[in-house]
Amino acid sequence: MTDTTLLTWINAEVERALNLVQDSIAKFNAMPDNVAVLQPCPEHLHQVSGALRMVGLAGATAVCEAIEGSFAASLGEARPSAATMGVIDRAVLALKNFVGELARGHADVPLRLFPVYRDLSGLLGKTTISEKDLFYPDLTINAPPHASPKAVAEE
Repeated sequence: MTDTTLLTWINAEVERALNLVQDSIAKFNAMPDNVAVLQPCPEHLHQVSGALRMVGLAGATAVCEAIEGSFAASLGEARPSAATMGVIDRAVLALKNFVGELARGHADVPLRLFPVYRDLSGLLGKTTISEKDLFYPDLTINAPPHASPKAVAEE
């Protein structure tokens, strides 16, 4: 269950960090030989994933960690491709919008992030992914009582 008060409080910092990542990607796209502009991105993403974990957003945290992993993998290349940076940039935007919507009262439905999660997983070489990877039902809600309960004999 998400603590909406805490989420509202951290939303500005999450948005700021994700904006810094987007700005770095834009600078890299403008000057693809300057891979150094991407170096701070994994640290910003790591801070975001910690904040998301702190407020109980397991699905958003999984997506953020996939973005972080994709960055780490792409920085291991001589120069990340435009396609790779495009996937990462779309995922950052989707995550930023998702968290912003949650802070404004929308329901926590991480399955909405599955398309970008699938694309990120492809960058990481994962082939066995499914929607259930982002399925985190709220288990704090108890089932309603049965309308006409019957006692079961002990034997």
